[in-house]
Formats: sequence, structure tokens, C-alpha cells
Amino acid sequence: MPKATILKPQSYSVFVFNSSGTQSGNRFNSWSDLMTAITKQSGSKTIIFEADYTVPAGDYNLDDVTLKGNGLEYTSGGYTLTFGDNTTISSWVNRKISDIRILSTSTTGNIVTDSVPVVNNFESVSHCHSTTYPFFKFTGSGQYIIDLNNNARWTKLSGGVENVDVTSSAFACQLILARGKGSRPIANTFKSTNTVIFVDVLADAAQDATDYPLTNSGLTSSGVNVNQVYSTTQNHIPIAKTADFNYTRAAEVYGVSASGAARTGSLPAATGSGVTYTTVKTDNSANTVTVDADGTDTINSAVAWGAGNFVLNAQGNSVTVVDYASGSWFVTAYQ
Repeated sequence: MPKATILKPQSYSVFVFNSSGTQSGNRFNSWSDLMTAITKQSGSKTIIFEADYTVPAGDYNLDDVTLKGNGLEYTSGGYTLTFGDNTTISSWVNRKISDIRILSTSTTGNIVTDSVPVVNNFESVSHCHSTTYPFFKFTGSGQYIIDLNNNARWTKLSGGVENVDVTSSAFACQLILARGKGSRPIANTFKSTNTVIFVDVLADAAQDATDYPLTNSGLTSSGVNVNQVYSTTQNHIPIAKTADFNYTRAAEVYGVSASGAARTGSLPAATGSGVTYTTVKTDNSANTVTVDADGTDTINSAVAWGAGNFVLNAQGNSVTVVDYASGSWFVTAYQ
């Protein structure tokens, strides 16, 4: 007799959801059927949404699940996944949001409440918005990380509330914002009941230093520590200048031409932020390029300790200064 063939159930790592579409194979139009299917699959899973959708009330397990849209801004044809009243995600380890907006319109509580350290990974043009309750809540101790990568957004809905609420005991939470390439975080997206240690990590140079470190009026002001951290693997973005200018971006290379006249770059007030600027004189004229400190701030170097400026005289001369302390810049490289 021929041997019986045992058919194994089809296994998927990618699921497609469209409530107006068909249901077959890895495509679903029923949310409950989709939730049943993903819980039966082990390993990393991705749900791709083909339209806006409001998740039915309930409590869901999204462990190892990436929520993914169509790669467009939600204001320009991208999709929104809405979580309303009495809707929660009870477990979501290895979470990721990519190319989609997640929106909480719940008036009954937070969508995700974490009691242990976690990384919230946002990719591409993803957004998180909250209307009444912050989408995420952290009650435990340790690191709570918002990791933004590849042009991810971290914004506050107009008329809405913060996206993260920390209710940990004082100094128990290290709230970390990690800014990847092209990310766009804005102020007032975090709040806390007690004092937190807020760490703002600038992971690449394509950031505007005027928004760094990020301010959050909702964080308890008493004793908040703001640590400004720069990645050691930053790529420097060159900025060409042919006139006087203000330094506005961190850890970038300013190529300054003084061919028409002497030029001056004006540093912001030194606060001890660790911001780094590199300036190169690019022309071969006799005109100088001056790096000028703010007010009574000093630029300290082996050339002149306590000086108010640093002058580049020849083509190819360069200087790197770091905001070392309040009122004080240090020269860390010169040629």
C-alpha cells in the first residue's frame, strides 16, 4: 500500500489585512480570524494593512508582530490603525510599527501598559498619536525606549495628549529617545507622574540642534536629568557657507569660503551639551574665517586658552569645538 501523505498546515510570516477584501491563504478580512492565525505562528510576523482600520474592542496579543502600512504619510494617502474604547494590547514583545499611523481614540485607558523595560521600534513614516489617553504607559523600572529609524515620526496630535505616560517611582525609569536617520520627533510627547531620567540620543547628524534635547513640559520638572548623548558612528553632513552664519546643526562639517570677504560663524551659548562643530576654510584668499563664541563664552585651546574666538587663516585649516560646559567650548582638533 502506498504511504499516506501528511499535509502540514501552511505557515506564514506575512499577513495581509483588508476588511473589504477577500479572505484566503495569508489574506484576511476578519480581525478575529487574523488574531487567531498569528497566535498559531511562531517567530516574527508582519501584518500589512491595505486600508484604514479601527480595531474592534478587545484585548490582543501582538507578540513578535510588526504593524505595517503602505509607506505613505497618513496625511498623504497613508493608513491609520485606530484603537478605541475598551481596546488593549496585553502583550507585545519585539514590537515594531512601520509605514503606518497608530492612533488611540480611547477614553477608557491606555492601549499598551508596560511594567518591564521595552523598546518601541518605529520605522519609516510611522506615527503615533493619542487623543485622550497616551497610547503607551510605563509603570515599571529600567529603560523605556522610543527607537526612531529611517524617517520615523514621533509627533503629538493637534489637540491630543502625549504618546507616553510614565508612572514609575522617582528616578526608576530611564526614558530614552533614540533618533535615527531622518527621524522627526517633536516636543511634549512624553509625560510623567514622578521624576524620570530622560536621555535624548542623537544617532546621526541629520538633526536640527535647536530641537535637541527635546523639551517635554509634561515631564515632572523637579530633578529631571537630561542626558545629551551622541553616537560615535555619526556621519557628518557637509554644509557650505559663503557668508556670515550661525551654527545650527550638531556634529556637522561647515565648509566656509571667505573668498569675497572675511567670514564669521557664531556659536550658540555653551551649556555643556556635548554639541560638536567642525569648521574648514575652503578658499585660498587672505581673508580669515572666525569661529566666534557667544557673549562672554570662551573657546579654550592650546593656541589660546580663554579666547573669545578661533581664527582660521589658510585654505584647509580646520577646527573642531565641543560644548564642554556652561560658558566654555573646548577645541578637540585643529590643523
